[in-house]
Amino acid sequence: MVLKKTQQMAQETTFARLATLDEATQKKIAKKYYGGNRPWKPTKERNKKS
Repeated sequence: MVLKKTQQMAQETTFARLATLDEATQKKIAKKYYGGNRPWKPTKERNKKS
């Protein structure tokens, strides 16, 4: 239970940091590590075609 909460907090922190980066950097990271998806973006923004 504690591990799951710790992992969730770490992911939230990471996603918050990623959301502050410029678009080009976000695209590179999304492509390399998330299969082109940006899970740190709100759902509406994630569904937009870029």
